[in-house]
Amino acid sequence: MSILRKNKGIFKEKLNIIKNIFKIVNLVYTIYCRERWNG
Repeated sequence: MSILRKNKGIFKEKLNIIKNIFKIVNLVYTIYCRERWNG
């Protein structure tokens, strides 16, 4: 049971990291597109 809980926590952490990466990529992409349209 404790191992399962531990794995769930690791999975949640990985999911959060992936979400953060997606947010950063989305932000960079939005800024890049905006710069291209303005330039």
